[in-house]
Amino acid sequence: LNAILASISQTQGTWQNAFMDPVELELLSIKHPELMKEALQVYRDLAQASHLPTSLHSCSVVNHLFATGRCAMTINWEHAFPYLYNSPRLDGTRTAGGSNSSKPHPAAESLVGHIGVSPLPGSSRIYDRAGRTVKECNPSTCPLATQDEIVTYSRNFSELPANATKASG
Repeated sequence: LNAILASISQTQGTWQNAFMDPVELELLSIKHPELMKEALQVYRDLAQASHLPTSLHSCSVVNHLFATGRCAMTINWEHAFPYLYNSPRLDGTRTAGGSNSSKPHPAAESLVGHIGVSPLPGSSRIYDRAGRTVKECNPSTCPLATQDEIVTYSRNFSELPANATKASG
């Protein structure tokens, strides 16, 4: 939901802050309920095209249906990669899977080498804070928007250089 909210609320760049008015220091979801309503509608539309959780797996670190290969997409990849691959975190602590080895989590063996990452797309509808309305994105309302081709590729942690896990200073 946060990623959706950011794509709708930050039309001029990250300096606008997706969650708080940077000038008045008020939460946007409270000050501008129309913004949250639009973000929830987009989330609802996406959820209707998804397999909704039906058990306690809905509370796990990683979407269970994604982890078992029955759902093609998840938005929580920053948790999914370390958990599914049982890889050490960059800070050296253990993963949510409980291991610091590079052997895949048992539930994710079939996913190794088949997971790609891509940025979330922007929103075609944006929230105009001054007018307090939802508008279509166009060159004047979304001056930073681009029509880039998104290229995805598979990547797993075993392909990272050994020194990628060390902090640089």
